[in-house]
Amino acid sequence: ILLKVGGLQFNWNNCTHKAFMDKYRDKIEPVSYQGEVFNDEHLYAGTYDILGKFDGKLSIIDIKRNTFDIRQLAAYAKCIEGVEQLVIFKVGPTDNVCGFYKPVICTDIDKEFEGFLAARTKFKANFGV
Repeated sequence: ILLKVGGLQFNWNNCTHKAFMDKYRDKIEPVSYQGEVFNDEHLYAGTYDILGKFDGKLSIIDIKRNTFDIRQLAAYAKCIEGVEQLVIFKVGPTDNVCGFYKPVICTDIDKEFEGFLAARTKFKANFGV
């Protein structure tokens, strides 16, 4: 549903979701979709795509078509107790032999969160916001 009605407005013919799901369906256990998170200490909020288990580990999962910044997922993870990993499902046309992109997985949430905070500090210094 996220692929078809989300902001990316995919056409089924150029999505790689079928081959991806054939390979990874049994590893995905969604808990919630499009959940809002808030961080009162660092004063930010956001909306994740999926919270759930991937390969048995509680994960923040995001669906991306092009570029992504995993630090965003780390910021979401810091708002939810028990998240063990960050996962990106990259979708869209590919010329990979397997017909889909493999998930991008990151378990160093603290490192990525520090990067997120540093980027916010830099943005604030540059733009005063």
